[in-house]
Amino acid sequence: GVVTVPVTTWPLMWSGISRDLANADRFDLTAAQASSLAYVQFAATRDTSNDLRLDWKTAARNTKPVFTNFADSQREQVESQFTADWVGGTFAGRAAVTWVADPLDGKQLRYDGSYMAGVIGNWAISAGAIDRWWGPGWQQSTILSTNARPVPGISIQRNYSDAFKTPWLSWIGPWQLVSFMGEMENAQTIEKPLLWGLRITFKPLRSLEIGLSRTAQWGGKGRPKDFGTFVDLLEGKDNSGTDGIDADNEPGNQLAGFDWRFSFANDFGFYGQLTGEDEAGMAPS
Repeated sequence: GVVTVPVTTWPLMWSGISRDLANADRFDLTAAQASSLAYVQFAATRDTSNDLRLDWKTAARNTKPVFTNFADSQREQVESQFTADWVGGTFAGRAAVTWVADPLDGKQLRYDGSYMAGVIGNWAISAGAIDRWWGPGWQQSTILSTNARPVPGISIQRNYSDAFKTPWLSWIGPWQLVSFMGEMENAQTIEKPLLWGLRITFKPLRSLEIGLSRTAQWGGKGRPKDFGTFVDLLEGKDNSGTDGIDADNEPGNQLAGFDWRFSFANDFGFYGQLTGEDEAGMAPS
């Protein structure tokens, strides 16, 4: 109950979380909760200081992992990573270099996790290859997780998740929005398609967080990728046989869905996620 901002979209913004930590009433916490609060406060101080942070880690397993989960993002059997992080008042950045043994894609040297970011008003704009996890599940996400390597691109995200001031929208409570556009390496027979994503989360109740997500592959070599094509994609006009769409001008391939997490007694949570393919009747099919 200490953290009031939406937390089911990763990466998280430290700004709102740090403010919640500073406003925490320690006298209302159990010993275990106070210990958790102290740990998160330590992480916030460490990750948001102006110091340059250097880190090196190596991981090895007897078999290559099939899936990742939220706490374990190791993708290869053997990998070693060096990172250098810096977070300032307005800008932040990370340089990450990873060496992996016997990779499936043949690329032993990777720069996954590297990014540059800056804050303009209440928006954080970033460019880089950033891992994303969309959804409340700890083991998997049905739309975007760390199973696949991150897609290099640009993104925009709210810095603080403050609620709307107007009575018309204030009922949705604290809310977060993130959107990105990146270029993939390959997708089946399409070379270098674009990947677009949008996620909105909000907390109409202190104990309830709701998320709406949408992703789309579009463009790529030999495929239409002008602004009109993207508008058709946004409007859901991307199914062959409707709205004059055929195999030659089909805008893209989409996923969309929603998720929720309801917490009670500060000790338990009930969550779920549903994701559909493409579109039928203005909703995921």
